[in-house]
Amino acid sequence: MDFYTMEKMEQIHKAYFYQCAKCGEPSNQLAHIIPKRKTRIKKYSKDVIHHPLNLVPVCSLKCNDSCDIGQSVQAERFLVDLINYVIESKEDWRDFIEERDAIIQFEGLNL
Repeated sequence: MDFYTMEKMEQIHKAYFYQCAKCGEPSNQLAHIIPKRKTRIKKYSKDVIHHPLNLVPVCSLKCNDSCDIGQSVQAERFLVDLINYVIESKEDWRDFIEERDAIIQFEGLNL
């Protein structure tokens, strides 16, 4: 699966009304919620790490850094399970944004 196509990137920005998921400013880049590190890619796969549910639009490196849930093992596991479900079921990822955000908020984290 290739989630870095211009079309997919545009869909992610559009889902957030072209606003930063953290501060609401106009977005110009995408941030990984589960960090894009070799260890995570090896553990979960590129499909999971680069999935739209693991990406949010941000406006700056400061907002990008604050999207990282790398320290919350439980939130990371729940998010991976959700992404795998969406991949396997072939349902539209946009239908699961609220559920993804609830997982993150449950852990006391915020997008």
